[in-house]
Amino acid sequence: MKAMMIKEEREILFRAYINVCKNKNEYIGLGNPYAKILLIGQEPAQSGNADEHIKKNIDDITACLNNGDLHLLYHQSRFYKDRKDKNGNPILNRTWNAYQKLIDYIRPEGKKCMDPENTDFCMDAFTTEINNTVSLRQAHDRKLRIETLKESDFIKGFPVIILACGSYIHNIEGDRQIDNTFDVTFDLPDGKHQSPTGMCFYTHHSSDRRRLVIHTRQLSQHSDELLRGMAEVIKDHFSKIGESYEAICY
Repeated sequence: MKAMMIKEEREILFRAYINVCKNKNEYIGLGNPYAKILLIGQEPAQSGNADEHIKKNIDDITACLNNGDLHLLYHQSRFYKDRKDKNGNPILNRTWNAYQKLIDYIRPEGKKCMDPENTDFCMDAFTTEINNTVSLRQAHDRKLRIETLKESDFIKGFPVIILACGSYIHNIEGDRQIDNTFDVTFDLPDGKHQSPTGMCFYTHHSSDRRRLVIHTRQLSQHSDELLRGMAEVIKDHFSKIGESYEAICY
């Protein structure tokens, strides 16, 4: 009963988030809206007409939600590039591949996805982008969605938020964008987590310690070692708040 109540509450918040994105003509995202892990990337990596791509994202998600068929939100074909390796197998987008690795490092052994042709990280994560500019490369004409993310109770309802978007959002003296957007504070003195290779990520927590926000560069640029370290921090957070990493329901 409690899980069902939580699911209904999350759906209400998700629909409100959808309406805001629709009114602002902003990208919603994809994945499982009942997940407990939110991955925020740089921008929707698509070619073609931006308005058409955003409209399709909004229409597809609205239809899936109204039909009660959320599996379409995380269909595996979305995560492949339009090219194949020498054996004819589809090549996974580097960013989605990093997302898959991170989620698998969080999962216990028996839950890991062992088949590279069946990406399933979006069963346990929802993904969106901080920049509304649709681009296959890092966009210079940035249309940041910070206000949308800041005002959304759906977004703030995730116990773990990973800002894998580098300099698109920051915490600097006089402009604490991350802290102010997600109602968190940078962890002093040990918020910087660095690997021997020099790569790092930064942790922040809400005042009640129930929301963890990690800020780092795009995950495709990280080593497996750092992804494992990030996964350990996330698992420790779920343990401390007494929750599982698994979504409320599929």
